[in-house]
Amino acid sequence: MYRFLSTALAVLALGAMTAAAGTSTATGVSRTMNPAISLNALFLGQWNDDTPTADENFAKLQEAEIQFSSVVDPFWTADVVVAFHPAHAEDGEEAHGLVTDLEIAALQSTRLPAGLGLTLGRFYVPFGKHSLLHTHQYPFTRAPIAVQAFLGDHGLTEVGAKLDYTVGLPWWSELSVAGVNGDAEIFDAEDRDPAYAVHWTNLWDVSDGGTLELGGSWLSGPGALHEGEAGGLDVWGADLTWRWESVTRSHGPAASVSAEIIAPDPEHAEGDPFGWFVNAQARVQRNWWVGLGYGQASDASGLEHDHAEEAEAEDELLDWTEWKAALTYAPSEYSALRLEAAHLEAADGGPSDLRVSLQWNFTIGSHPAHLY
Repeated sequence: MYRFLSTALAVLALGAMTAAAGTSTATGVSRTMNPAISLNALFLGQWNDDTPTADENFAKLQEAEIQFSSVVDPFWTADVVVAFHPAHAEDGEEAHGLVTDLEIAALQSTRLPAGLGLTLGRFYVPFGKHSLLHTHQYPFTRAPIAVQAFLGDHGLTEVGAKLDYTVGLPWWSELSVAGVNGDAEIFDAEDRDPAYAVHWTNLWDVSDGGTLELGGSWLSGPGALHEGEAGGLDVWGADLTWRWESVTRSHGPAASVSAEIIAPDPEHAEGDPFGWFVNAQARVQRNWWVGLGYGQASDASGLEHDHAEEAEAEDELLDWTEWKAALTYAPSEYSALRLEAAHLEAADGGPSDLRVSLQWNFTIGSHPAHLY
């Protein structure tokens, strides 16, 4: 009996020492204070049907993101996301290498009452569904043409404050209100007034494994069509998402359809800007997904395309139509290989492009869950 007790005490003491060693370094600093760290990398190869330039035929790093997530104290959690991507055209004609962007640096409250949540810092402005996604979360290799044209293709991130409120309804409902600095690329007026955003999301369970989400958005801030001009910009939006996944089979059949409308209303309007898109995805085998996308952007200017010189000026208003088809092999939540064909065409005999892309996506480290 005494021998058994002595052995048990020795095992417990050894376990305690092992646990202590696992949570501290050689300097005695506890590892439990370290944030969760993850890295996502996107590599993209692209072939263009009629443009032989290196800008349209390449294999390169599309983007890499490093994310830090941690509990600050009993009242706050924090997220920091740093992104690295190749220099874009606006970074200068001679730009080379990688550009660093601080996408997110935000605190989230954990102790507010009455279903309230507060976010302070730099975050994604609450508008629509797609503009809240990181690049590696896109259902296709690039954002829809309507998002690129009217919300920007680098993400709508701003510095400010956001208040979320869970509305007491028979279904899940959340109202988000944000006030931000107003320095995103779509806010280009001379005056630097702040911008404001409102997003209302509603979610219903419609079947076993199926949900329906309906949202409405409004965004308002400084905006002008010409340099040195003052003015305002309002953007209205609506989004609808249906998701279904088998509840009887792990990694079984699954499908989703997402549609979004984006309606800018600039104070000094030229044309009638309007955009929309529909994306559909289905898991046809355990690790295989197929996707189809279609969208339009009317009276859009400033879009990057392969025939900008033929269009005489980036500010020329064009009506764009886009379709996409993708086949994705995703063996786990941490890696995916995607083959995609995308066709972009302007109306009335305008420029058109056919792009074939191969994208490799992988994540390492402790990565937070994605948006539903």
